[in-house]
Amino acid sequence: MVVGRVVEPNVLFETGKIKFGPLLLEGKNREVVNIINQEQIPFSFNFSKESVKGSTEYGDSLRVSPMTGVVAPQSQLPIEIIFQPKYELTYNFNLTCNVKRKARPLVLNVKGEGYKIHHSVFADVNRVPMQSNEPYKFEYGDFFINEKKTKTVTLTNNGEFNFDFVWKR
Repeated sequence: MVVGRVVEPNVLFETGKIKFGPLLLEGKNREVVNIINQEQIPFSFNFSKESVKGSTEYGDSLRVSPMTGVVAPQSQLPIEIIFQPKYELTYNFNLTCNVKRKARPLVLNVKGEGYKIHHSVFADVNRVPMQSNEPYKFEYGDFFINEKKTKTVTLTNNGEFNFDFVWKR
């Protein structure tokens, strides 16, 4: 009689989740997570392309590098996760990493949020909407020496996040 025992390979991520938080659209943030091999033999791995793409509405907002590779015995390998939101929404990825000889894939949860600046600029007291691609001319009319006239520009933040601005001539 021959008796054997099968043991699940001890290969894991150093953390089970990454939270990028809010990021301006087309901005880029990166995190590194290690895949750790605590066994005496090397193990190959590959990330599922479908899990990296996520939902169809996410676009190509997440990149993983390397997508495939080998983790040497008793070592770890850094995996770079780059988040670059394309749309204004909340992202939730469950990256699946298949490890050879492991019954179930490793799962890495990645969350982030894409946002953009929502603002309005109005000129003068009658609040004429200004466009960023068109210069606006203030009409001061006639006035005398040492006379002062002022005009008002109103900047409104319609979004959830603070933003900085710069006046240009």
